[in-house]
Amino acid sequence: MCLIFFFSSLNQETPEPPEANVAQHQITDEYPNKKRILQELDILQAIKGNKNVIGFYGAFYHPASVKMPEREGLWISMERWSGVTVQDLIKTRRSLSEDWIAYICREVLQGLCHLHKQEVIHHDLRPQNIIVTSSADVKISNSATMGTSSVSTSGTIPYMAPEVLSNISTKTIRYNSKADIWSLGISALEMAEGYYRKSDNFRAFIREILQKNVAWRPSAEQLLSHPFISNIPNERGTISIYCSYSYNILGLSYIYYNSITKAAHNKG
Repeated sequence: MCLIFFFSSLNQETPEPPEANVAQHQITDEYPNKKRILQELDILQAIKGNKNVIGFYGAFYHPASVKMPEREGLWISMERWSGVTVQDLIKTRRSLSEDWIAYICREVLQGLCHLHKQEVIHHDLRPQNIIVTSSADVKISNSATMGTSSVSTSGTIPYMAPEVLSNISTKTIRYNSKADIWSLGISALEMAEGYYRKSDNFRAFIREILQKNVAWRPSAEQLLSHPFISNIPNERGTISIYCSYSYNILGLSYIYYNSITKAAHNKG
């Protein structure tokens, strides 16, 4: 019998059961991606514990059995979340207000600060890999693309920084974590698409990020002090609006909606 351990970052007052996503990876000595998976585990262990990165709770190996041979493999336990990706928000709303964009970008930058301090590059930061939970927590997901390599060309082309794109054919050009910053800038533009009343602060924020010269492109830590995200005018109201919106599109229970709205008012 396969033992699945459940973990949770929720407190005991939250009316949701403790649970986690447990994913199976077939990993044997012959498995060609064994090294990659073990490297991913090392990275997950190094970056865990940050509120803006999807949580890692552990992993265990399940041996083969006569009754359930398909259970053999490495099982990885990750934080389970209730919410939507930023890509989902863009699809349902077409564009986001600047307050929403500023809030999401600030939370993502906090997560990137944590990754980059551990010398980890995400490599594929984009709206589909940014999660906004039903209680308005913003989390970076998709650990499969994260790595310390600075010559990797993994990722999604429209969001790749110029230095990464130029590396596709040669794979010899070394780059740094500022490639993730470019990807965030493209993602922010996508969030704002169709929103015509762009402020001077937003335009300046994008100009600073989308610097082709890496030396001029700011780090995640430097961007956290940018006026666009350092002082969000109506942050609490923005969070409350999102919680109400997530309640409507996710069909959450009334009790759970009240709990996340209360939590949202306590943020900040």
